[in-house]
Amino acid sequence: MIIGITGIFQSGKSTVAQLIKEKGYKHIDADAIGHEVLDEPLIKERLVKTFGDGILEDGFIDRKKLGRRAFKSQSSLQQLNTIVHPKILETIRQRTQDKEENIVLDAPLLFETNLQNICDKVITVTLTPALQEARAKDNGWEQEDLDNINKTQLPQEKKEELADFTIQNNGENEDLKLQVEVILQSL
Repeated sequence: MIIGITGIFQSGKSTVAQLIKEKGYKHIDADAIGHEVLDEPLIKERLVKTFGDGILEDGFIDRKKLGRRAFKSQSSLQQLNTIVHPKILETIRQRTQDKEENIVLDAPLLFETNLQNICDKVITVTLTPALQEARAKDNGWEQEDLDNINKTQLPQEKKEELADFTIQNNGENEDLKLQVEVILQSL
């Protein structure tokens, strides 16, 4: 079984995925795969050519610097996606081929990249705008960055509508654990 986890920026997707992993599921993290892809020489070269060497820090792609440039406009985001998404999606599909394995796929852009099609069930993790803003600020993101990122993703309400389950993340770990338990028991 493949359970897809999605949600808007800072919603707690990774926390929910970790809770499911603790139940014996193999965890596939699209963001971590994205990190791997950024280290590939050809992709790094294309990103520097497209976004400039200001995205580099000590010779490596700095994700925040890249994000700040890529999320400024729809066209720059499209350029980023054209460069990195094919390799990310190929890697995810390779790592989810074993249909006998229980897998939790943590993918912020699950619906936007049609990865729901490889999932048996999808969970959307939600949170309030105030909590999203507080988490983004705590993690070093400016309000402008948050606004730009939110513009590029499906709205939270649409993700809820498309998902099989919704977990409301109010910041309480015990509440998250309970919601995960209820969903896993229903499968």
